[in-house]
Amino acid sequence: MPRRSRRLPSVVAATFAFVTLFAALGWATFSFMIEERLAGLEVAVQTASVADRSSALGLNFEKALEREWHSIQAVASTVSVADAASAQGRLRALANSMVQIDSVSVIAASGDVVASSDPARVGRDVGGQPWFRRGLAAGYVGEEEGASAAERLRYLNMAVPIETAGGRVNGVLSYRLEANWMARYLEEGAEALRMDVVVVDSAGDAVFEAMSLGRTAYDSVARATVTSRGAGVYLLDEGPSDPVLIAVPEKLAQAPFNALDWRIVAMVPADIAGAGYFALSRAAGGVLFAFGSLLLIGTYLFVAHFIRPLSTLAKDAEALIAGQETYPREVSSSREGAAISSALARLSLAGS
Repeated sequence: MPRRSRRLPSVVAATFAFVTLFAALGWATFSFMIEERLAGLEVAVQTASVADRSSALGLNFEKALEREWHSIQAVASTVSVADAASAQGRLRALANSMVQIDSVSVIAASGDVVASSDPARVGRDVGGQPWFRRGLAAGYVGEEEGASAAERLRYLNMAVPIETAGGRVNGVLSYRLEANWMARYLEEGAEALRMDVVVVDSAGDAVFEAMSLGRTAYDSVARATVTSRGAGVYLLDEGPSDPVLIAVPEKLAQAPFNALDWRIVAMVPADIAGAGYFALSRAAGGVLFAFGSLLLIGTYLFVAHFIRPLSTLAKDAEALIAGQETYPREVSSSREGAAISSALARLSLAGS
């Protein structure tokens, strides 16, 4: 029996092992739970942030187009098709003063270009162009339909009707805007807002890109998301690429910009705001470490005050059984300890 008892763990060791084991299990469980909660919170925060930044960039872009729209309307109100030749110099000065304008043209109702800041355009017949017909009717903003693929990505047309003093429409004023101007505008906005931006058309094809972060790619997965889902923010975490949050906005709905059929898609790596997540994780880890340290200190004090005296009494009992002359130490740390101490004292006196 004594040999077997030596193989059993002491109460002190068992207590420390028990507390350490369950503290470790509690630590692991709490860490897993808080990591899941923080990860979900981080995704929610990033989703809201990406949605707000994407909306802000889209709104600013639309405001920039509005400024050009108001500009062309103001110019159209001062131009006469009948006296277009006298406006030639003015149109050239206007185009030279605004870097975003490639050319400004006055077009008669027949479709003939009668004046332009670009002399090479004078005399052309654009009457068959959809943008001219729509501009003659009510105003138009859109891609240069019928142009080559390269020109489609280079220019944007604005067209508004020109009216006579009596209110009769007898021509169109056209702005041919450089797409590079829009690209630079979006690049600056994307860099300021720390996100990658892709302008896509109705088919989901990229019109131009502003990859300020350089950590995302408008791949087949992103394209499928844009074309198959409605407006919203989506987490793309499938495939070989890193997880990406993609914000798909509504199409430009305000007339006349709705003819563009464009969407300004924003993309952000899902860990772009990860510093906040790791800071929260470190804070939670610090709390857990402090709690574990206090638990170990409390366990040590508990063992020293309540359990070690019982271990001492156990040794005294073994000494009495072995016939050694010893007087059990008095224990008053607990009711059980005091009772065992008193009993051993009586046994010691009875055996002497």
